[in-house]
Amino acid sequence: MTMEILVTAGYIALCIVLFSVAIAIHEFGHFIVALKLGLNVERFSIGFGPAICKKTWRGVEYRLSWIPLGGYVSIPDVDPEGTKAIEGGTSGDAPKKRIAPWKEIAVAFAGPAMNLFLAVFLAVVLALVPSARFGEGQPVLDDLSAIGPAECAGMKRGDRIVAVDGRPVSTWIEIMTEVQLSDGRPVEVKALRGGEEMTFTVTPQKNRHLDSWGIGASAALTTEIGEVEKGGAADEAGVKPLDRIVAVNGEPVSVWSDVLDSKALGKGEESDLVLERGGTNLTVRIKPRGRFAYQVCGPFGAPAVVSLVGPGTVAARAGVKDGDRVVSLGGRDVADWDGMREAVQATGGAESDLVVERDGEIVKLRVAPEFNAETRRYYLQLAMDAEAPARLYVVKGGSEAEKAGFMSGDEIVKVGGTSVSTWRQAEVAIHNAGTATNVVSVTVRRGGETKTVETPLRRRCVSRAFGIGLAPIDCAAWMSRRSVAGQLASDAGSIFRLLKALVTPKQAKATGKALGGPVMIAMGIYTSVRHDFWSGLGFLRFLNVNLAILNLLPIPVLDGGLIMFALIALVFRRRVPDRIVGAVSMGFMYAILAAMAFLVYRDVGRGVGLHRRNAESINFIMLDHALENADEGAEAR
Repeated sequence: MTMEILVTAGYIALCIVLFSVAIAIHEFGHFIVALKLGLNVERFSIGFGPAICKKTWRGVEYRLSWIPLGGYVSIPDVDPEGTKAIEGGTSGDAPKKRIAPWKEIAVAFAGPAMNLFLAVFLAVVLALVPSARFGEGQPVLDDLSAIGPAECAGMKRGDRIVAVDGRPVSTWIEIMTEVQLSDGRPVEVKALRGGEEMTFTVTPQKNRHLDSWGIGASAALTTEIGEVEKGGAADEAGVKPLDRIVAVNGEPVSVWSDVLDSKALGKGEESDLVLERGGTNLTVRIKPRGRFAYQVCGPFGAPAVVSLVGPGTVAARAGVKDGDRVVSLGGRDVADWDGMREAVQATGGAESDLVVERDGEIVKLRVAPEFNAETRRYYLQLAMDAEAPARLYVVKGGSEAEKAGFMSGDEIVKVGGTSVSTWRQAEVAIHNAGTATNVVSVTVRRGGETKTVETPLRRRCVSRAFGIGLAPIDCAAWMSRRSVAGQLASDAGSIFRLLKALVTPKQAKATGKALGGPVMIAMGIYTSVRHDFWSGLGFLRFLNVNLAILNLLPIPVLDGGLIMFALIALVFRRRVPDRIVGAVSMGFMYAILAAMAFLVYRDVGRGVGLHRRNAESINFIMLDHALENADEGAEAR
């Protein structure tokens, strides 16, 4: 634990250094140009507000300030009113002497120029580092959800998206950007299928846990290898990072899902992988390792309460609605989702009676489950509501739950010492308790009273898979291209797309929701550095491009505002009165600080929510089949 704390502290310190570099080099640009032009420089500050520490050297005060939202250089000759606005002075404190407008422009432009210089430098360094990983998802659909918006709209795996709402797209990031900006509004998607262009209307679906919009599909990843598990099957076979899989058992593969779909690998059979390495092909023999995934669970499952009925699905056509609780299917009582899955398969696809409870009333529907040729199973295309109240609607007679002492209608309020209110929380608490003990106390509310039940726990095999110890390259947006020009163009394009969305009526609201402040920037640096140092440098490069562009916006207090006032003086040979500059600068300063405070508040809330979601995610225990005394009779799903 102590070592982990030290490691985390080290990463945080590194993040602070990287963020400070971006701020310091920007201010250094203003500073050095001002000195070269012989201007009066009073102060060089990293951060705003009162100083943590300061030192005066050669007439310049250097300080580290408490508010880490940026920094500034106090140059009264250039921007007396703006400087006083930042430092809390009054317009009367400003000197009356002003320098030539071109000098003001040179000093103001130097800050963003230094950010761009650092961005180019980092882009070159990363392009020359062989171990730095680059890659981006192709604009090709893969892994479609059976009830997802893309599937429901008629799209299929392998469709190549070329435009979203009339905007051409060439990467998966661009697709997801347009989806997020839709804010749930139906979007027109153009895609190529077999050379033919087709148009679909897709209604994005909200992921309330991630606070984002999606279309129920992922990007098709290339077969270039990003990670090789040390000591894994692929590692022992001689596979290396950055190898590209060309074929599996003689069958050509072009995307990562083609590798996963290999029947031989899926059955754990020894297979031949053809790899491309340094322009040369070589063949390796790999033997997948059998693994089981286990989940600790209680004697009951989550009730079949529906959270989502996809438009156009079998369930939707039958009349199922969000919030319905399935009571029975085909004459079989349904107590939970496990029972629901069994009942669906038992129908054999035949049209059957589906009884649901809706707003306290019983509703009878007719439904015919749909057969999926790939999985060879039947589906109603429903989604579970993990946020439903943790209530046992039905406890079957003779079941493990009844034997443990649970009754129909019990509402779970505590597992061990953990209070719960939803099924997601209950399942996580039961799972976590089961990693330490085989028995747990569950407190339920029954008829206005509470009762504690001691219930045994068991491990249930939920899946069996065969691991080869490989992962594809799936990089962040700021590590999409090794090309210096291509990556810098991508960085700039993303910020310009954001700015355009902010002034587009249909997209402004969604864009405002997506904006992040200093906390999200810090989290981005921390996450990228912790994942991979080179990715951390890539984020720093991306941040510097953003700082350069944003600082050049013609907004008072920013460098672009100073350049705007200087250009007015240069063109019209008359300056904007200092009192107007001071008032406008002060107003924008307060507005920016208020916006920053709001973003910090919202970012902290997002960070806490993300931490809770990560803490609530059930971690499956991956064990080598050869070492695990597994229940071979358990049904793998």
